[in-house]
Amino acid sequence: MSTILTAFFRYLLPCYLIAALSLLLAAFFWQQHQQQQVLKAQLQQYADTVQLSLQPALGSLNSDQLSQRLAELQFRAVFPVATLALYQADGQLLAVAGAEQPLPAADQLMIFGQRRLQKINGRWLALQAIKSQALPFEQFGSANNLDLQLLIIPEPQPWQWRQHWPVLLALFWLSMLLWLAVLVLRQQKHIQQKQLASIEQQLLAPDAELDNSSSLSPTLHLVLQQHCTQLAELQQQLQISTEQAAQAADETAHWQALHSAKLQRQQQQRQCVNRWLLQAQLLWQRQEQLSPALFSALLNLQQHYARYQFGSVETQPESLQLASWLQQALPALNSLLPDGSSLDWLEGSDNLTATLSIDPEQLFLLLQAMLALGLRSEAGRRLQFRVVLDCSAPTTLRLQLNCDGNGLPRHLSRQLAEGKLTDLQWRDADIALLQLLSQKVQAECKVESLDGLGLSLNVNWPLSCEPLASENLPGNVLLFDADPERLSERLAALSGYTLQLSSCNSLSELQQRLVEQSYQLLILMLPGQIPGAEWQRFLQQLAMPFVAYAPPLSFNQWQQLVPCRPSAEFCLAAVPQLFNEATRFSRKKLLVVDDNETNQAFINVLIQQRLVELYAAHSAEQALSMCQQMQFDLILLDIQLPDLPGTEVAKQLRQMQDYCDIPILAFTAHALPAEIAAFKSAGMNDIVLKPLDPCKFDALLSSYRLY
Repeated sequence: MSTILTAFFRYLLPCYLIAALSLLLAAFFWQQHQQQQVLKAQLQQYADTVQLSLQPALGSLNSDQLSQRLAELQFRAVFPVATLALYQADGQLLAVAGAEQPLPAADQLMIFGQRRLQKINGRWLALQAIKSQALPFEQFGSANNLDLQLLIIPEPQPWQWRQHWPVLLALFWLSMLLWLAVLVLRQQKHIQQKQLASIEQQLLAPDAELDNSSSLSPTLHLVLQQHCTQLAELQQQLQISTEQAAQAADETAHWQALHSAKLQRQQQQRQCVNRWLLQAQLLWQRQEQLSPALFSALLNLQQHYARYQFGSVETQPESLQLASWLQQALPALNSLLPDGSSLDWLEGSDNLTATLSIDPEQLFLLLQAMLALGLRSEAGRRLQFRVVLDCSAPTTLRLQLNCDGNGLPRHLSRQLAEGKLTDLQWRDADIALLQLLSQKVQAECKVESLDGLGLSLNVNWPLSCEPLASENLPGNVLLFDADPERLSERLAALSGYTLQLSSCNSLSELQQRLVEQSYQLLILMLPGQIPGAEWQRFLQQLAMPFVAYAPPLSFNQWQQLVPCRPSAEFCLAAVPQLFNEATRFSRKKLLVVDDNETNQAFINVLIQQRLVELYAAHSAEQALSMCQQMQFDLILLDIQLPDLPGTEVAKQLRQMQDYCDIPILAFTAHALPAEIAAFKSAGMNDIVLKPLDPCKFDALLSSYRLY
């Protein structure tokens, strides 16, 4: 029964509330309407009374008398009147009684029109037209008929609760009804909470539900099961909705974070662009403070920094041999050196025996940035740049620049340690590009700068490489370098070539080696001091092919003694070219005079790995003709030729001025003592027996310094 009453109450309560509110509003507006009607009637009646009282005396009273008359009429009014005023037809005030301020303006009186009552500024006003004869005083004009307007403004009436008792009564019953509704709803909520607690207890205790199910009616038990099922479904839907809401919130937060990060990156990029433009402008303004080569390098670094930082530059790796590439890049890199500074390029043997996949532009920019930064070392004059490819796993390109002096200034060391690009100045394009490229190619960059110990820049760049066959250089090379550490590194690097290599680091040892053995090429890394008398005598007596490199500090003094090149131009890839240029003019010429083709072919096989130019003649006439045309260093002469004996050919050769001292060897199958004496008397120096013994033949040619 209570459930039915509760449902009935819930159904009727909104209807009753709407009806009560409607009644309350109707009573309020009806009460207001009644008051307005009473006020209108009073104003109309009073306006007629004032008109009847004033109309007969209008022609005989002046303004003050009219004002006094209006004050008497205001006092005798049956309801409170605030103001009485007379206006002429043009809106000019003629007389007033009561409060003169505020009075309606002339334009406000025009809105009355044909109506006698009007509400202005929340107050009712009455306007009554009065017609009379013209007044005798001048200010009213000379018209025969004078039209006047009488304005009546009543006092505002205070609110009286007795006059609004229907509204108050309706408000009281409405408050009681609301209080009753609150009680009923609170009771219903309490009942629902008890029911929900009971259902929750039954859901949490299934055994108790089975035990107590007998006490419930079948209908209630079925309803309870349905509610339990719906509750489970709702809980599942709630869980799904909660998970979806959490996922949506996470996605929203993620996208917001991405958007915020994007905006922050764009703002930072704009700041970087503005900073870059300012630094570029300052670099152009300070162009005169730099050498042309250094200015071009910094400008190149700054432009490529902008490309890599603000643009989308794709890496374009190429397969190249590091030694050959470095030889082509050396002129541009060496141009950065100022006067009075020396630079040595040191390489590894893998630079010759492997090809690596790398972007040549990035490699050049990295070397250029490191070299430009190394030149900023305080009091630094000597630099060593190691470009070493290490093919041991993992393959790494090791770039190391060492410079003497006091190292970098402190603010540069701090900027390199902190890695902040915002503090860089117009001269710091080398630092900016070095840090940017190191991050782009995932290279490890390490800077060590100490006062008195100089500067060390190290970049380890992980790469991939492929093995390459080493180049064969037939010959014996002697390398001289007064610096033992640099000599050992260059020896290890030159091991990438297949050649006979010797070394020494003192002048006395160099002279001794040249006496003991013959070399096809001598590479001289001249010392940094000014050449002394001993060096001058050695270079003047040096008759073998050589290539000399001198440091910049003493380059002019060495250049006056021998033709030499700057030490910064030496690199591994230049050695084959130097070797070929030196041996092109020092290759000895061997003439073999024999009509046997087999002997000619065998000798060709024996000396094909030697730096010897082989010439063949098959007759005496051909041999004599060739000797007249060119100079040979050794002649191997067969004794039994088809046209002339070998001894006769030797005699004719000795009569030639160019062959007085040239060694001539008798090539024969037998040599008796009498024959040996004939060979000696004909001018032959030695005997080579047939068939040839390779070891004896090689020793014989070496003894005559043919190679």
